[in-house]
Amino acid sequence: GAVLVRPQQVILADASIQQYHPFLNPLPSRLTDVISVLGRVGVKHTIQPFHLRLVLELAFKSSEGFELDMNTKEVVENAMMDLFKMLQDDTSKTHLSLFPLYLLDHKGKLSESSKIFYLGCLRKLQRDYSKLKKNYITLLHLPQKWNVLDEIFCRCLPTEVQPKSLPKLCKVVVPPGGKVADSPFAKNLRKALQFPSFRPGLLKCIKANIRDRSQLAIFEEGLSIFCNIKVIVLEDLNLNVLLRDSMQQIGTIRQDYHFEQNRTLYIDLKAKTIMKDKILDATANQMTTCIFTDKAHSKEKRNELQKFIYFLLKAESDDDMQELFAEVGISIPQNELPFSLTDPELGKPLQKCMSHRLDQDYRNLFKADEWVGYEVEEGKVIFAKV
Repeated sequence: GAVLVRPQQVILADASIQQYHPFLNPLPSRLTDVISVLGRVGVKHTIQPFHLRLVLELAFKSSEGFELDMNTKEVVENAMMDLFKMLQDDTSKTHLSLFPLYLLDHKGKLSESSKIFYLGCLRKLQRDYSKLKKNYITLLHLPQKWNVLDEIFCRCLPTEVQPKSLPKLCKVVVPPGGKVADSPFAKNLRKALQFPSFRPGLLKCIKANIRDRSQLAIFEEGLSIFCNIKVIVLEDLNLNVLLRDSMQQIGTIRQDYHFEQNRTLYIDLKAKTIMKDKILDATANQMTTCIFTDKAHSKEKRNELQKFIYFLLKAESDDDMQELFAEVGISIPQNELPFSLTDPELGKPLQKCMSHRLDQDYRNLFKADEWVGYEVEEGKVIFAKV
C-alpha cells in the first residue's frame, strides 16, 4: 500500500535503496514525469550522505533508545558502511552537515556520535564493561567483517559529528610485580644506545641540520634523556588502562612494547621477530620526538633523522655505527668519544683515548662503588672501584 513520507526519504532510482527499507523509498513510476517539481522539495535521483544520516536518525527514533532488532541493525550497518565509503571519496567535507548523527554502539543501540568513544590504539583492550558503564563511556561498534579501523572511520566524518578518542582520556601503565626477563634483541638495543660514537655523532648530525643554535641545549638535553633510557623485558607485557581523571582502571591491554615517559622501554619477551623492526622504528620515532620538542622543524627533517636513528640502532658494533656516520659526512675523532663505563672490568687497562676524561681534581669526593681510573705505575691506568 501507499504511505506518506518526507521528500528526503524518496529516491528516484537507485538499485541499493531496498536495503534501507522502510526508511528510504523509491519514487513510484507514475510520478517520474514530475521529478523536476519533486526535486524542488527534496526528492533526489541518487542516495547521498544526508539520506544515510536520515536513515540512522529514523532508526534511532523507531528503536526508542532500546537495542536494535536484527533487521534494523542490518539496515543501520549498511547505512554506516555506505556513509563511510561516500565520505572517503569526498576530499572536502566542510560543506556537509550531518548533525545529529547516530552510530551503532557496543550495546547494540544507536547513540549520538559526539557522545560515544572509539578505541583507536586501544582496540585490543580487554574491557571491564561495569567500569565503562560506571564512567558513562559508550564505545563505537563497527562490524568485524568490515575490516575498517575505527579511527579511520571516525576521521572520515565531519569534525562536528566525530566520536571522541578514548586513548586521549586514558593513561596506560605497567603494573608492578611483572616478571623480568631478557632477550638478545634487548641486549643489542641497550648496547647500540651506549656505543661511544652514538651520542657525539648524533649531536653533530643535529648541529649540521639546525639553524637556531640557541636551541642546541634543548636538543642535547633530549638526547641525553633518551640515551639513558632503560630497556626492560617482561615475560608478559599486560598493561593497565586507567582513566586520567579518576585513575580508575577500565581494562587491560597486551602490547609488544611500551614507552613510559621516554625513560623506560618495556618489551614483551614473546614479541614476534617481525615486531622487532617495528620496535626499533618506534624507538627512533620516540627519540626524534624527544630531541625535537617543538614543531619548528619540518616533517621532512624529522623523518630523515628518524630513519637515520633507526639504522644506527641496528648497528652491531661501534665501528659499524661510525661507518654510518661517515656515510653522511660526520667523523668522530678519538678525543671526542665519551668515557664509556657501560661494562668496565676491574683491573682492565684504561685506553689512552679515554684518559683525558678523568676528573683530576684532588678535591673530588668519591662515592662508594664509583668507577675510577687508578694509576698503578707511570703511564698505566686501570679500571678500579671505590
